[in-house]
Amino acid sequence: MGDEDGNPPNADCFVPCWTKSFIGTENVRAWLASKGVRSGFFFPDPRPNLGYLNARDERYAPKLAAAVRAWLAVMPTPNKSPKQLLEKWLRENAKDFEGLTDAEGNPVKLAIEECAKVANWGWKGGAPETGTSELSGSDRIPAANRKPTDATAKNKSTTVASKQRK
Repeated sequence: MGDEDGNPPNADCFVPCWTKSFIGTENVRAWLASKGVRSGFFFPDPRPNLGYLNARDERYAPKLAAAVRAWLAVMPTPNKSPKQLLEKWLRENAKDFEGLTDAEGNPVKLAIEECAKVANWGWKGGAPETGTSELSGSDRIPAANRKPTDATAKNKSTTVASKQRK
Protein backbone atom coordinates (compact mmCIF):
# COMPACT_ATOMS: atom_id res chain seq x y z
CA MET A 1 0.00 0.00 0.00
CA GLY A 2 1.06 3.52 -0.61
CA ASP A 3 0.61 6.48 -2.89
CA GLU A 4 1.68 6.68 -6.52
CA ASP A 5 5.29 7.37 -5.48
CA GLY A 6 5.37 4.38 -3.07
CA ASN A 7 5.10 6.50 0.08
CA PRO A 8 3.25 4.86 2.99
CA PRO A 9 -0.41 5.85 3.29
CA ASN A 10 -1.48 8.67 5.56
CA ALA A 11 -4.46 7.35 7.50
CA ASP A 12 -6.11 10.80 7.52
CA CYS A 13 -6.08 11.52 3.80
CA PHE A 14 -5.26 8.28 1.97
CA VAL A 15 -7.37 7.54 -1.10
CA PRO A 16 -6.38 4.38 -3.02
CA CYS A 17 -5.46 4.67 -6.68
CA TRP A 18 -7.74 1.96 -8.08
CA THR A 19 -6.09 1.94 -11.52
CA LYS A 20 -2.74 0.97 -9.97
CA SER A 21 -4.06 -1.40 -7.29
CA PHE A 22 -3.57 -5.15 -7.56
CA ILE A 23 -4.58 -8.11 -5.43
CA GLY A 24 -2.67 -11.35 -5.83
CA THR A 25 -4.58 -14.52 -6.70
CA GLU A 26 -3.17 -16.34 -3.69
CA ASN A 27 -4.40 -13.51 -1.43
CA VAL A 28 -7.90 -13.84 -2.90
CA ARG A 29 -7.81 -17.64 -2.40
CA ALA A 30 -6.68 -17.21 1.20
CA TRP A 31 -9.40 -14.64 1.90
CA LEU A 32 -12.10 -16.79 0.28
CA ALA A 33 -10.92 -19.84 2.21
CA SER A 34 -11.06 -17.87 5.46
CA LYS A 35 -14.72 -17.17 4.62
CA GLY A 36 -15.43 -20.87 4.01
CA VAL A 37 -15.34 -20.76 0.19
CA ARG A 38 -13.20 -23.58 -1.21
CA SER A 39 -14.58 -24.17 -4.71
CA GLY A 40 -15.31 -22.20 -7.84
CA PHE A 41 -13.21 -20.05 -10.15
CA PHE A 42 -10.32 -19.47 -7.73
CA PHE A 43 -10.20 -23.15 -6.74
CA PRO A 44 -9.98 -25.12 -10.01
CA ASP A 45 -10.08 -28.91 -9.75
CA PRO A 46 -6.48 -29.98 -10.44
CA ARG A 47 -7.65 -33.21 -12.08
CA PRO A 48 -10.56 -33.21 -14.49
CA ASN A 49 -13.37 -35.69 -13.90
CA LEU A 50 -12.29 -38.57 -16.11
CA GLY A 51 -15.09 -41.11 -16.34
CA TYR A 52 -12.81 -43.96 -17.36
CA LEU A 53 -11.00 -43.61 -14.02
CA ASN A 54 -14.21 -43.32 -11.97
CA ALA A 55 -15.45 -46.70 -10.67
CA ARG A 56 -19.01 -45.34 -10.55
CA ASP A 57 -19.04 -44.45 -14.27
CA GLU A 58 -21.18 -46.82 -16.36
CA ARG A 59 -18.29 -47.37 -18.82
CA TYR A 60 -15.59 -47.90 -16.17
CA ALA A 61 -13.13 -50.66 -17.06
CA PRO A 62 -10.91 -51.71 -14.13
CA LYS A 63 -8.02 -52.93 -16.29
CA LEU A 64 -8.03 -49.74 -18.35
CA ALA A 65 -8.06 -47.67 -15.15
CA ALA A 66 -5.19 -49.76 -13.74
CA ALA A 67 -3.13 -49.31 -16.93
CA VAL A 68 -3.73 -45.53 -16.98
CA ARG A 69 -2.97 -45.12 -13.27
CA ALA A 70 0.23 -47.16 -13.66
CA TRP A 71 1.28 -45.08 -16.68
CA LEU A 72 0.70 -41.87 -14.69
CA ALA A 73 2.51 -43.15 -11.59
CA VAL A 74 5.60 -44.79 -13.07
CA MET A 75 8.51 -42.64 -14.21
CA PRO A 76 11.26 -43.83 -16.54
CA THR A 77 14.28 -45.18 -14.69
CA PRO A 78 17.68 -45.79 -16.29
CA ASN A 79 18.60 -49.48 -16.65
CA LYS A 80 15.00 -50.63 -16.01
CA SER A 81 12.43 -51.50 -18.63
CA PRO A 82 9.11 -49.66 -18.51
CA LYS A 83 7.28 -53.00 -18.55
CA GLN A 84 9.10 -54.20 -15.41
CA LEU A 85 8.39 -50.91 -13.62
CA LEU A 86 4.73 -50.99 -14.65
CA GLU A 87 4.31 -54.62 -13.57
CA LYS A 88 5.86 -53.84 -10.18
CA TRP A 89 3.49 -50.89 -9.64
CA LEU A 90 0.49 -52.94 -10.78
CA ARG A 91 1.37 -55.84 -8.43
CA GLU A 92 1.73 -53.40 -5.51
CA ASN A 93 -1.61 -51.71 -6.29
CA ALA A 94 -3.61 -54.67 -7.66
CA LYS A 95 -5.97 -54.66 -4.67
CA ASP A 96 -7.32 -51.27 -5.82
CA PHE A 97 -8.58 -52.63 -9.17
CA GLU A 98 -11.22 -55.31 -9.63
CA GLY A 99 -9.97 -58.26 -11.68
CA LEU A 100 -6.30 -57.83 -10.85
CA THR A 101 -6.45 -60.06 -7.76
CA ASP A 102 -7.74 -63.57 -7.11
CA ALA A 103 -10.12 -64.68 -4.32
CA GLU A 104 -7.27 -64.62 -1.77
CA GLY A 105 -6.20 -61.10 -2.77
CA ASN A 106 -3.07 -62.18 -4.64
CA PRO A 107 -2.23 -60.40 -7.91
CA VAL A 108 -3.28 -62.29 -11.06
CA LYS A 109 -0.14 -62.58 -13.19
CA LEU A 110 -1.93 -62.57 -16.57
CA ALA A 111 -4.03 -59.49 -15.69
CA ILE A 112 -0.93 -57.63 -14.46
CA GLU A 113 0.93 -58.48 -17.69
CA GLU A 114 -2.01 -57.35 -19.87
CA CYS A 115 -2.25 -53.98 -18.10
CA ALA A 116 1.52 -53.50 -18.26
CA LYS A 117 1.49 -54.19 -22.01
CA VAL A 118 -1.17 -51.52 -22.54
CA ALA A 119 0.70 -48.92 -20.47
CA ASN A 120 4.18 -49.78 -21.78
CA TRP A 121 5.76 -46.81 -23.54
CA GLY A 122 8.92 -48.77 -24.40
CA TRP A 123 7.70 -49.92 -27.82
CA LYS A 124 11.15 -51.19 -28.84
CA GLY A 125 11.10 -54.06 -26.35
CA GLY A 126 14.13 -55.98 -25.19
CA ALA A 127 16.46 -55.21 -22.32
CA PRO A 128 17.03 -51.53 -21.51
CA GLU A 129 20.31 -50.04 -22.62
CA THR A 130 22.79 -49.45 -19.81
CA GLY A 131 22.91 -45.88 -18.58
CA THR A 132 20.02 -44.63 -20.72
CA SER A 133 16.42 -43.77 -20.15
CA GLU A 134 13.58 -45.19 -22.22
CA LEU A 135 12.53 -41.60 -22.95
CA SER A 136 15.71 -40.54 -24.69
CA GLY A 137 15.77 -39.16 -28.20
CA SER A 138 14.18 -40.97 -31.10
CA ASP A 139 13.31 -43.99 -28.94
CA ARG A 140 9.89 -42.41 -28.36
CA ILE A 141 9.22 -41.80 -32.08
CA PRO A 142 7.33 -44.68 -33.77
CA ALA A 143 9.33 -46.31 -36.56
CA ALA A 144 6.79 -45.24 -39.19
CA ASN A 145 7.38 -41.57 -38.30
CA ARG A 146 11.14 -41.71 -37.80
CA LYS A 147 13.50 -40.26 -40.41
CA PRO A 148 15.77 -42.97 -41.85
CA THR A 149 19.35 -43.01 -40.66
CA ASP A 150 22.21 -43.39 -43.16
CA ALA A 151 22.39 -47.12 -42.39
CA THR A 152 18.64 -47.56 -42.91
CA ALA A 153 18.72 -45.61 -46.18
CA LYS A 154 21.72 -47.66 -47.37
CA ASN A 155 19.94 -50.95 -46.58
CA LYS A 156 16.80 -49.82 -48.48
CA SER A 157 18.78 -48.74 -51.52
CA THR A 158 20.72 -52.05 -51.52
CA THR A 159 17.46 -54.00 -51.31
CA VAL A 160 15.89 -52.00 -54.13
CA ALA A 161 18.98 -52.39 -56.31
CA SER A 162 19.11 -56.16 -55.76
CA LYS A 163 15.40 -56.49 -56.64
CA GLN A 164 15.94 -54.50 -59.83
CA ARG A 165 18.78 -56.81 -60.92
CA LYS A 166 16.54 -59.89 -60.64
